[in-house]
Amino acid sequence: MVLHWRRLVGLLCCTVSVLSAATTANSTVCERPPPDQLIPADYDRRVAPFSGDQALPVHLSVWVVAVTSVSELQSDFSVALYLRLKWRDPRIVFPTCLRRPFLLIETGEIDRLWLPDVYFVHDKKSSRHMVVRRNAALRLNRENSTLYFSERLTLTLRCSFDFELFPMDTQVCEMIMEPYAYDKQFMDLRFENPGIYFNNFKARIAQFQLLRVLPGNCSYTYLYQGTQLRQSCLRAVFFFQRAFNYYLLQMYVPSMLIVAISFLGFWVPVNLVPGRIALSITTLLTLATQSQTVQRQLPPVSYMKASDVWMFACILAVFATLVEFTLSYRHYDRRLVSEQSAVLPLGQPRREQRSLHGGSSLRRRLTLASRSPHFVDNVSKILFPVSFVLFNIIYWLYFTASQKKKHLEKMKYIA
Repeated sequence: MVLHWRRLVGLLCCTVSVLSAATTANSTVCERPPPDQLIPADYDRRVAPFSGDQALPVHLSVWVVAVTSVSELQSDFSVALYLRLKWRDPRIVFPTCLRRPFLLIETGEIDRLWLPDVYFVHDKKSSRHMVVRRNAALRLNRENSTLYFSERLTLTLRCSFDFELFPMDTQVCEMIMEPYAYDKQFMDLRFENPGIYFNNFKARIAQFQLLRVLPGNCSYTYLYQGTQLRQSCLRAVFFFQRAFNYYLLQMYVPSMLIVAISFLGFWVPVNLVPGRIALSITTLLTLATQSQTVQRQLPPVSYMKASDVWMFACILAVFATLVEFTLSYRHYDRRLVSEQSAVLPLGQPRREQRSLHGGSSLRRRLTLASRSPHFVDNVSKILFPVSFVLFNIIYWLYFTASQKKKHLEKMKYIA
């Protein structure tokens, strides 16, 4: 019996020793392999990892760090982002004995691997970040041995601005990404959830607010040497809403006050010619200077903008005060001359008085008012402000409705 227990204890000790040695051996073997062991010696980066007739799925996502500038004069915008690509290369396999979720491949080994040739269609200027080292990372994931590539980029992209509703406009700019050499038969570009990510609190831009960035598919078909080819294409749509408060305080309110000041000339006696002319000319030149200041902020366009309509109406209102002064002074001069040179026969005032009493009360008032030297000014005191208020009502209602309509049209186009 004692011998039996001794044999059993010895067997257990041997088993424990074997398991311990195996565990030690496994831990030694499953240590993180160097990059040259992950990448096979016969690996050729010039050969794409396509398999048969199936297109290689390449999952793409973009993390927008910040939109650094929006330039209407240059018709572009600059954005800093992280571009992330995920695909599977069957030549590179994750070590099965490792339990960690991924392996980080050194940055210097990235150029040894095949990478998807994704490019930005509207790119004017692009740059990598190389401080202190190249801001890029490549991971080999345990799940399906997929490769995950991420790099920090700064791009300057073209944008087709629409200034028809300026300064109440919302600009829509696209960042289009597609493979350069491979069509959809070889490479299928897809968005990785969530597709586009951005932190709105960090994306502060002068005169603009980044409302949203929406992912979309823009794949298309083109004809090459008589054969129709399908091109894989993805886009990120940026919505920039202009900060209207700046233009409200810098353009609309000052121009309203200038027009109101020009209307004050109707209360200045018409015989004070230098004062009336100086007031109208000064306000007219001020509005012309303000209009040129606004125009210098934008490139020349062939259509009329909302700001053009506003400034033209204000300049026209001030110019109308000059025309009104000309008519008022002419009427004043005629009435003054007629009163000084008129010689009435005896009894004429009585006949005139009887003729006035014979008409209606409104007609008598109009007749008496028209004989006043300040008749034109008295009418303009009511007509001009009322006309400008009506223009404001029509202007704001029309362009507010147009703003909502254009925004819906852009959303339908993207959808």
